[in-house]
Amino acid sequence: MNGYFEYYLKKLSKKILNKCSLNGLDNHLIIPRMTVKEYLFVGEFLKANSSKIYIESGSGGSTVMANKYFGDLYSYETDPRFVAYLNDLTGKKIVELINVGEVEKFGYPIVQSIENAKKISACLLGALNERRDRSAIIFIDGRCRVLTALNCAAYLNSRDIVMIHDFERKFYHEVLYFFDIIKLVDTIVVLKIKENLDLKLLEREKEHFKLDFR
Repeated sequence: MNGYFEYYLKKLSKKILNKCSLNGLDNHLIIPRMTVKEYLFVGEFLKANSSKIYIESGSGGSTVMANKYFGDLYSYETDPRFVAYLNDLTGKKIVELINVGEVEKFGYPIVQSIENAKKISACLLGALNERRDRSAIIFIDGRCRVLTALNCAAYLNSRDIVMIHDFERKFYHEVLYFFDIIKLVDTIVVLKIKENLDLKLLEREKEHFKLDFR
């Protein structure tokens, strides 16, 4: 019950302070755009796996939450104002800008080009390449979610975990050609990579989603 109380108290307090244009307590009050079940599950899951590295596409309340548990955290975001806000909020430069030009609400690029889709969907690969033998938790909650997961697929091992938010969107289920479901909590799915990837199918799926920014 304490977790439920915390969730609703933070949500209500943040809403009241937002109306007053006060954000001094955001680092303590900000929560991800999640249901209470998702919020509690993700918090416990990240805490239990804090020895891994954390890599995310799409920043926000999840970044602040992960910052409590992970020493190695990589976050990527398309909205420059949100990048500045979160880095100022955490006091660290943990969110990196994906430069796709001007963006609309929720970080959608004004120019939805193949070039911008490549920038977004490949943003996690540098961190994955540099991690050496450490396992990772990858949280995908930004733009180009399917293409991002597909681009990560060839870089993953059986110890890595991929989480995708809003998995009720049926077209996100295309990733299940390459991933197995470990757990599903409301709209957050926890995945692991299949053992034998069909690389030809993987390339076809990448082509299919090359301009999908959802």
